Amino acid sequence: MIRVAVCDDDVCFTTCVEELLLHYNPLYDFEIDIYFDGDTLINGIEQGRQYELIFLDIMMARVDGIRAAQYVRSRDKDVVIVFISGYGNYMKQLFSVHPSAFLQKPVLPEEFRDCLKSVLNEINGKMVYYSYVIKGVNFKTCLKDIVYFESKGRKIFIHTARGTDSFYKKLSEVEDEVNKSTIPFLRIHQSFLVNYHYIFGYSSAQITLLNGKTLPVSLDRQKEIRRQYNILLETK
Repeated sequence: MIRVAVCDDDVCFTTCVEELLLHYNPLYDFEIDIYFDGDTLINGIEQGRQYELIFLDIMMARVDGIRAAQYVRSRDKDVVIVFISGYGNYMKQLFSVHPSAFLQKPVLPEEFRDCLKSVLNEINGKMVYYSYVIKGVNFKTCLKDIVYFESKGRKIFIHTARGTDSFYKKLSEVEDEVNKSTIPFLRIHQSFLVNYHYIFGYSSAQITLLNGKTLPVSLDRQKEIRRQYNILLETK
């Protein structure tokens, strides 16, 4: 799940952005909060709301987007900020809050999708960890380094470029956990959950990983995996 804030005092525009997000890609689960001024965004963050991505208008009545972004950045160094404005003369002020992109109104759907694709790749590249327990000791592995999870009996084997580890858990529970991240994992088989970014080749019956290893795609999942894979090819 990707938590997104859209902050703009134009109701029609926030509705448009929300619709573009919801129709971008069915494999992305966006949780969207709408704010109509910078002060309400600040209040939301003060109350504990956290976001991976914020679309932020510059010109707003009470608290403008630059002041709101300065506050956001003081609380969260990693959140991706995309500024939106009908004016192009704010670039110097924007440097201090390190925005990832700038969209100028009116925003065309294709421009928005290109921007969203870029910032999602940025979000995917951030250090997100998967945590697990072995004999009472907590471990963590960077999620983007995980090639695939494998279920054998009651054990989960976590395969990375560095090697393999194992712990006790159901693969369905692991799937629920990683689906909360921005990195796409595909459940190709009852026993395999694969990081899309490590898939080199795909046929209806199997996938080939970047390291040359092949894994089977179960018959009952082939149609859905083909659909998901083709969607990801178009948006990655």
